[in-house]
Amino acid sequence: MTVTVSDVFGNFTTSTSSITIAITAGTGTSGATLRGTTTVSAVSGTATFSCVSVSLVGTGYTLISTSPGLVSAVSSSFNVAIPPPTITSVPSEIDAVFGTVHVTNTGTNFVSGSTTVAVGGGVGLTTSGFSAVDASTMTGDFNIASAPASASLTLSATTPSGTSSPFPFNLYFDGSAPLQTGPSNGDSGGSPYSLDCGAGEFVTGLNVRGGSNVDALQVVCQSIGPAAREFGSPTTTAAVGGGGGSPSTLSCPANYVMTGLTGRIGSGGVA
Repeated sequence: MTVTVSDVFGNFTTSTSSITIAITAGTGTSGATLRGTTTVSAVSGTATFSCVSVSLVGTGYTLISTSPGLVSAVSSSFNVAIPPPTITSVPSEIDAVFGTVHVTNTGTNFVSGSTTVAVGGGVGLTTSGFSAVDASTMTGDFNIASAPASASLTLSATTPSGTSSPFPFNLYFDGSAPLQTGPSNGDSGGSPYSLDCGAGEFVTGLNVRGGSNVDALQVVCQSIGPAAREFGSPTTTAAVGGGGGSPSTLSCPANYVMTGLTGRIGSGGVA
């Protein structure tokens, strides 16, 4: 913005006076401040303020310009508004093992206390507890009901300034998510094997035999109901390995599933 210095007849001058601008008292939102460099020297009668902003949204703001020995001037009225929000990330693939999935979304122009979300896609998924942590982060819960094995959905955010474009994400139910295999460790000796739970089941424990090393292994599986997300009765896969060592069971806590495995591998085998 610019402020020009004129004489009593309205003619432009070549003044080099120091000009200060401020929010006019009683206008806009109470407590708002003017950020940036608010005092500059005029050049050939014009003071240029290139990097100033108002700290709070509001309507009916005016700015007053002052300088020692000069008559002050008040600007035209203006409003300050935040642009509509945008969503830049949602977890792209959500495996809905449980009834509630806590998510974090990122974006721009979220407003604390005034941001709501909506899911598009027509399946049994609702939201709760969504709130803006700050202007770029929003958290909340997806509440999962019965639905098809997978669904392509969208999430949009709304503030008083408008609604974002829908952001796409995928929701998978009951183990229909794409298979993900983590990195392996150890050597290439021995015979390979795979212990897989059935469709709609998840790993909740391991049956093992061993002493200082693991001699046999069996996976414990449980299904999870599509509506109430209740765990079914445990089943087991086939066992692999020998009969040495002592038997033991490693179980996840109730209502938890296994997402990884930590072990030790050396020349003596697997522990």
